[in-house]
Amino acid sequence: MTSTTTFDDRSPFIHYSPGWRERGEQGLDFDGTTMGTNTPGANATLVFNGTTISVFGTVQSDDEDQSEHIAAPTSSYSIDGGGQTVFTPPNIFLNTTQRNVTFFQATGLAPNASHTLVITLQNKGALFLDWIQVDGTYELPAEISSTNSTTSSPHSTQDPQQSASTNPLDGASGHTAALITPGDIGSIASGSLVLLLCIMAVLIYLQCAQIWWKSWKATFRIIPE
Repeated sequence: MTSTTTFDDRSPFIHYSPGWRERGEQGLDFDGTTMGTNTPGANATLVFNGTTISVFGTVQSDDEDQSEHIAAPTSSYSIDGGGQTVFTPPNIFLNTTQRNVTFFQATGLAPNASHTLVITLQNKGALFLDWIQVDGTYELPAEISSTNSTTSSPHSTQDPQQSASTNPLDGASGHTAALITPGDIGSIASGSLVLLLCIMAVLIYLQCAQIWWKSWKATFRIIPE
C-alpha cells in the first residue's frame, strides 16, 4: 500500500527555530506561501513516516539594482541524525526567481518507521522553504491482507477438519447444534393443541357420563316390597 503526503511550509508538523520569516506570493508559490531565513544555523525539523522524502523551495533572483548581490543559500539535510547532505543552487539568475526547485531528496528509507529530517542553513544566503513531499509504502498485517481469503491463517493452530463453535448452546463434543426452524415450531404448537383438545374432550365425556349415571339411578332405582 502506497501513499503520498504533502507538507506545506506552514504545516504545524514542521518546527522552526528562531530566525524564520513568513514569505511567499499567492499563485506562484505552493499554497501561496514560503518560509525564509538568512540566519546561519536556523533550522527546520519534520518527523515523518515514509520511504522517500523530497524538499522543494524557492531560489530568489539576483537583481541588478540591489546594492549587494544575494549569496546562494547553502543548506544541509540530515535524516535520523545521519550524515549531512549539502545543497547550493547551481545558478542564481538575474531578475528571475526559481520556484519548485528540488533542494533535497532521500529514498530507500525504512518503511513503517518514524524518521526525522533536519534542514539547516549554513551561510547567509536567503533560504526559502516551500513544501515537502513524503511517499510511503506500508505493509498490511497478514490478518488484514487475508481477510477476504478462504485460506486459513498461517498462525492458526486449529485442525482444519474441526471447527470450534462459539455458540454456548453447542455440545462439548464440538458438533454443531441442531437448529429449530419455524416449521418445527409450528408442528410442536399444533401437536400441543391437539393433545389439549383430547384431554378436554375426555374430561367433558367423564363429566357427562357421571351426570347420566346419576340420572339413570334416580329414574330406575329399585323400591323395596
